[in-house]
Amino acid sequence: MQRFTRAFAVYNHKQFGEMTRQAILALPSIPSISPSYPKGPFHFRDREYFIVEYETDIKRLKQVVPWPLVPASNRILYEWINMPDSSGFGSYSESGCVVPCLLNGEAVNYTLSMYLDDEPPTAAGRELWGFPKRHAMPSLRTEKDTLVGVLKHAGQLAVMGTMAFKHQRTDPALAADKLSRTTCNLRLIPDVNGGLTSAQLVGFNLEDVEVKEAWTGPARLHLNPHVTAPASNLPVRRIIGGTHMKTNLTLPLGRVMYDYKNPAFEYTPDDHDDDHLSPAKVLKAPAMPIMAPSYPRVLNHIHNRESLFIKYNTTREAILANLPYNVEANDDNVVLLSWSKTESTGIGAYNKFNVHIPCRYNGEEFLFAVLSVMDSGVTLNAGREIYGQPCKYGFPSLFIDKDTLSAKLAFGEQECVAATSLYKHSPMTLHDAAMLASTPELNLKFIPGVSGAPDVAQLVAIRYGQPELDTSVMHKSTARVALFPHVNAPVADFLVMEQSDCWAYHMRIKHCKLQGEVVHDYLLQE
Repeated sequence: MQRFTRAFAVYNHKQFGEMTRQAILALPSIPSISPSYPKGPFHFRDREYFIVEYETDIKRLKQVVPWPLVPASNRILYEWINMPDSSGFGSYSESGCVVPCLLNGEAVNYTLSMYLDDEPPTAAGRELWGFPKRHAMPSLRTEKDTLVGVLKHAGQLAVMGTMAFKHQRTDPALAADKLSRTTCNLRLIPDVNGGLTSAQLVGFNLEDVEVKEAWTGPARLHLNPHVTAPASNLPVRRIIGGTHMKTNLTLPLGRVMYDYKNPAFEYTPDDHDDDHLSPAKVLKAPAMPIMAPSYPRVLNHIHNRESLFIKYNTTREAILANLPYNVEANDDNVVLLSWSKTESTGIGAYNKFNVHIPCRYNGEEFLFAVLSVMDSGVTLNAGREIYGQPCKYGFPSLFIDKDTLSAKLAFGEQECVAATSLYKHSPMTLHDAAMLASTPELNLKFIPGVSGAPDVAQLVAIRYGQPELDTSVMHKSTARVALFPHVNAPVADFLVMEQSDCWAYHMRIKHCKLQGEVVHDYLLQE
């Protein structure tokens, strides 16, 4: 195979994508090919709560509650929620901590942490309302006479709560009143250069609240020390009791209660300023949640990235439909599927799958990211929020089986892509490997604001500087690709036109620096 330009692409006809500015600004979320969540509001049926109220250390509590909120007391709520039927989000479970507070004398609830097992509500929660969500494994179930809530993160127990099952019935109207109280979240949205695009206290009130049943009773709570699920930072001093509810309700869009970048009124420190999470400290926070940020401010190093790229030709319609109007399509309808195993500074080790279209923007060659699927919630949040990568949660895998290099993508329990190539079949030139490894990525960064209108709508370039390649892993071969249609991972939209034209490129990058840059802003008038 002949040497290629940065991504196998030819550009003679200067044809641009069909995604208009109007269509971009009307998106509910990314990826544009299959948005993670629709526009709100969101409706929940048969939503089940288990809440343990307890007393903790007031000094520690003040350190994680952002001004102008003030803890109402040293009492906080640790909760589990089952959501079997939620519009736009599906079926999932959640666990986290809520702090009763005062905001200018009004009783409100502040969401301190949330851990859940579903990507759409994680992405929507963070991006729309600033819910401090991270991916984990919460569970809420009834075991004989005991209601049991468990939170596991990174394979380790973080929290366990138990409550006597349905001992004392309580007034549903009183429970509904508590659920309808204003809830506040600290919404932090980063920019590509380590700053913050948004730093807001966002409020909302649940609507259409119907409490089907509500119970109180004795409860216990165990908080296990855990670095990325640090509920134990607010230790249990005394248990007040447990609450168990089943409800229907609506989650509407929110409103900005306080803007830390454009404050309506200034911070006035008191004699115990060091105990408070001041606006200055908020603006230095790297990411949500404030008690265990998902990622650091700057992500600029990749280590030991092993990648398999599969190149093939697809339909012209698929190429043009998935490129913005100001991005130039390649002539040969080339698409690249890639699998990678990576270690990255600040976000750990993960597996990732990408669909890229070789393209040009302002004469520079890029790989436009159509879809990214990975098995790390931290990487997913960082990719979406910093660079606008079209991330979803799934299970990519890259492995060697005898003489075959195999790659798969599963979304949930469904297989979406299966690819095979010959392992270390023919050497790839250093020139070709370096050209492919250094081709910058182009992302459509779209983040809706609190009202649902776009907060961010940009083209973001990620450039890879001086990749250090492992010359022992630098090979190419023929390949075959099987695609299975899936509505939430629509890789099969990029039909393989001819299997005999599929090529595989296998390489490993020892180390690489990356740098993000906004190259176009769709919110500016053109």
